Amino acid sequence: VKALFDADKGSYKQGDKWSSLADAPRGTLVPKTFEKVYTLTELKEKDGQRIATVEMNAVPSSKRLDDQKQEQVVNFFSSMFDEKNDYTGKMVINLTTGVIESYQEDFKVEWLAIEPAIEQKGEQEPDHLTMAFTQTYSIEKVN
Repeated sequence: VKALFDADKGSYKQGDKWSSLADAPRGTLVPKTFEKVYTLTELKEKDGQRIATVEMNAVPSSKRLDDQKQEQVVNFFSSMFDEKNDYTGKMVINLTTGVIESYQEDFKVEWLAIEPAIEQKGEQEPDHLTMAFTQTYSIEKVN
């Protein structure tokens, strides 16, 4: 699980951050790499167990993964749309037992195309097209 801390560091405290690179989930118009930035947002004791909460926010990155093709295929439609990404996640792990209580990642992308001003007719609002894609990956411990 990429959200786990680097064991070589030894100990972590609330507010610590680390990152990893990952490909965007399938379904985007153009393949992308994201830098996932993990933050240890909470450490607490519950019933004698030490529980950690880690949150993830990812941003597009110009870095490439070693196994990723250098040449990115540009889809014809990708040049027509403006794109907005939202890639977040959260993990709750029991540090005493090493068991992941829950893990979730949400990837949302929205594409917007607006009719160019030169093609607009009269005083009408420009035509526009919005498309969206959402992928959720979630696991949860069941007792």
